[in-house]
This record gives sequence, C-alpha cells and structure tokens, in this order.
Amino acid sequence: MFTAIYQPDLFPKTLFVYLSPHLKPNRVVTHGDLTLLYVDDQCLGFNVFQLPDTVTNQLVSGNQRHFHPILKNYLFDLLSPIKMQHLLENFHSGFVTGQIISVEPHEDSDHLFICKVRTKEELTIVTNSTKVKPNDIVVVAMDMAITALGQWILKGPIMKIHSDGMFCSEKTLGLKETQPGVLVLKQEVSVGEDFYATFRN
Repeated sequence: MFTAIYQPDLFPKTLFVYLSPHLKPNRVVTHGDLTLLYVDDQCLGFNVFQLPDTVTNQLVSGNQRHFHPILKNYLFDLLSPIKMQHLLENFHSGFVTGQIISVEPHEDSDHLFICKVRTKEELTIVTNSTKVKPNDIVVVAMDMAITALGQWILKGPIMKIHSDGMFCSEKTLGLKETQPGVLVLKQEVSVGEDFYATFRN
C-alpha cells in the first residue's frame, strides 16, 4: 500500500507518494522531474514535479483514493526507464472492508474493546466504540492510511494491546454523515475489499 497526495494550492503540478511515511530519508536521487527518497537502499517514496494538465485534470486535492488510468500510465512511463515501475504495484487506499468476528473488553480499560476482524487476513482492532458487534461489516483504516480529516493511522499498541488500525466513521471517510460513530455497512458487502475502489462517492 502507498499513499499519494496532491496539494495544488501549495504545490502546483506536484504529486507526493509515500511508501513508508514513518521513516526519514537520508538519501535523495533525482531523475528529471522525478525525485526518489531513500533510507539507505530502501525507497520511502517519490515526488513527481511538473505534472502535465492531462494528469492534474484527473486528480482531486488531497489524498488520492483512486489511481486514474491516465495517472498510472504516466507514472509507469516515468518510472520504467529507471526500473522502478514496481513501486506502482501495491496501490491501495488503505481503507478495507472487514467483518467483526468477536468483541471483548480490554482487561486494563473500562472503555476499550478488542475486536478480531476478518479481512483478507485476521486483524486486531482496539476501539472505544460500544456500537460494533460480531458480524458487523465495517471499514478499517490500515497502517499508513490517511483519513479524510488528515490523520495518519499507524499500527501499534493501545494500552499494551497491538492494534492493526482503526474503525472508521463516515466523517473520517469523507462521506456525508447518515449514522453516528463507526460506519456499519450492509451485510451483502464483500469483505477484504478496498473501500474506495468499491464505494465511489
């Protein structure tokens, strides 16, 4: 998964792509309008400058939830001569549909719950929501996802229990609010799918 951000008001014609946003680069490599950021030999991301209008016309301001074919083809052509096109293989919005398997109280907290969630793999999510229950289908913000409110989501311990991400409300997903708290989807929704690729808004 990677995150692509376009901020035309601050950086016109520039796209920022983050692969590992929690690491700091110690090396920069430039190829024309393309700058790659590294820590040692690991690529952390890349910046693309002077995007043509044919590409920027397909972008929305902020985090890119979809990769339009025009953008993907442009980046592929840009990365291919330096054999870095494989960086485009893992695009995912970072928001995935999941079905709750179980909800258990947190032993060290009276307001937190530990949820097991089925996506394409089994995840653990620590939440303070009293709304969710087994079999609910929800949206999980995964490690390195950016919410519509601009919050980075990073996996890690919450009160000593590892959490793989966060349950999302409609507000954090950038949707019109129709229900309070965590968004619970209809039961016929497939689990393990990229939310923004499935539900265009």
